[in-house]
Amino acid sequence: MRSSGGSVPTSIVSTKTMYQPFANARFGAAAATLDRATMRQALERGTIVWVELEGRPVTAQLLERCGSTLHTISVGTCLDPAAAQATGVLTALKVAASDLALETGFEWIDFGGCMPWLTDGVLQNKRQWGAELVHRGGLHRGVLASWARWTPAAAACLAMAPICRHGAATFAVTTSTPRGNQAADKLGFNGLDRLVIVDGTPAGTNSVATPEVQRVARGSAGEILAQAGLHPGAHPTPQSLKSTRSVPG
Repeated sequence: MRSSGGSVPTSIVSTKTMYQPFANARFGAAAATLDRATMRQALERGTIVWVELEGRPVTAQLLERCGSTLHTISVGTCLDPAAAQATGVLTALKVAASDLALETGFEWIDFGGCMPWLTDGVLQNKRQWGAELVHRGGLHRGVLASWARWTPAAAACLAMAPICRHGAATFAVTTSTPRGNQAADKLGFNGLDRLVIVDGTPAGTNSVATPEVQRVARGSAGEILAQAGLHPGAHPTPQSLKSTRSVPG
């Protein structure tokens, strides 16, 4: 692991070598990358740390100093994402940032955001670092997901983005075959009171494996909540959210 106390290899400075390819591989068409001017401005108040494998830089991150917090601005690698995960070089970057924060007296490290669903690999990685789901009452946006009957679209939605709901009990609903490399019953997270897994088992034959994990049969949104003992009437409606927009399917 190295830090930019002096010269930086060209392969790290170029956004086309690590940053852009990694962002495209990670997010696909949804990738939104920073421009070079923004990154250079951050570098003026920060540094670059990188990891070498067999003598060549393979992954790097741009860090910016802001008060008592060290912010991760961008991360990139020239390796295939699966290879980067297998070799542990991305984890090594976090260790490097942690070491730098300790050496320079920072109180906090900001590793950046992630997709707001439990199957997101970045979110699962943050769990290994002690992350916790916390409800922020100041957020002014909400998404209401509901389906009148079980359809392939509902199954695909829950497989890709297990729905989280904050309230008296914070719970999430997913399918028995979520996308990603985590089994459904392994998607639990600090701050999540209950994980409801929808599968093809007929109603009435399910059992609660643990107090935190519950399996229910397929059905409408209201039927799934009722099976889990979560009363549909206590949850938002389009009217309570003052929204008339909906996505059919």
